[in-house]
Amino acid sequence: MDHFVVFPVNADGIFLNPKLVGKALDDAMSPPFDFGDVFIYSHGWWTTGNDAMALYGQYTIELAKTVLLLNGTINNPPRHSLGVGIHWPSTLSEDSVSLPQVFEPVSYYQMGSRANQVGANGLFASLRRALRVRQENGGNPFRLTLIGHSFGCRVVCKALQQLWQDVNKPGTPLGYKDFLATIKIRVVLLQAAFKNDEFNVGGNYESVANMPDIKILVTTSQLDLALNELFPKAETANNIAHLDFHEAIALGAGVRPLQNVPNAQAPGGGPTGKTINLYNAHNGGVPIQVPQGLAYGDIPQLGINERMLVADLTKLHAARVQNGDYSWSLFSGSHSDISSTEIYNLIAGFTFQ
Repeated sequence: MDHFVVFPVNADGIFLNPKLVGKALDDAMSPPFDFGDVFIYSHGWWTTGNDAMALYGQYTIELAKTVLLLNGTINNPPRHSLGVGIHWPSTLSEDSVSLPQVFEPVSYYQMGSRANQVGANGLFASLRRALRVRQENGGNPFRLTLIGHSFGCRVVCKALQQLWQDVNKPGTPLGYKDFLATIKIRVVLLQAAFKNDEFNVGGNYESVANMPDIKILVTTSQLDLALNELFPKAETANNIAHLDFHEAIALGAGVRPLQNVPNAQAPGGGPTGKTINLYNAHNGGVPIQVPQGLAYGDIPQLGINERMLVADLTKLHAARVQNGDYSWSLFSGSHSDISSTEIYNLIAGFTFQ
């Protein structure tokens, strides 16, 4: 990234320093700047401000390193990039050793709801302002890449949902709507902690598929204990409380293809068949496998061109645990194993085309 900033928001998704943030966005989207790529990152649940800074620093440097090492092989590498990290209060306390942290598990529903609120308010407002200022200044279109992890996937998807609804309101300037249609949007959902039918009609993110030029990369893993074991229990309890008896399956949970049924999936994660049809995924949503050692050149060309690509990280996660490259968690398994050369190669192969 040529420039990277972090914008903090409160529990309602409102920027803590709106005037400063607004001025920074206006300047970034105006001459002399002419960013060709804008990256937005959102962390997940149970992440303090210090943890978020470390995570964003790691991701921006390591992703940029991957791109530089692949120099000459990427079709459309980033140029003159702006990175924006959204820090939202996803913990009961910013003090990682404080007493409230002991009660953090019971904040699951609160933080899940908060993630959607942050996306609907703070991130949506940022995207709208950035796009409008760029368009009004006669600036060039740019490629927008949004990367979310866990509940952070709710943040980025809800922001896109709001953006599409906003741009289609009566009275929206035609020039702004036309400008949005020129924006390439790439979404990377790393172990997404929301139900696998949320992109369907009636779901929280049903309008995202209407974006003119959008591609979504979804990662899943059978070794993600948080999404394969804890998520269904928590969401099922929530469903019962609201008299909703739909099966609770996380988007980022492990995918298990049905036997003898082409291009079909059994419950266990990944987008539903309806979602796959909505996004016209030619491979039927069958995940590509990501083993240890995956190189940029190994990524199937078909997958690169999909509007929605599912990538199964199970083999990679298993190898990294076995080799001692990742510390296994009895609580979450490999849920947070999202930073490796293979994953960066996958993101580069899918996004920079």
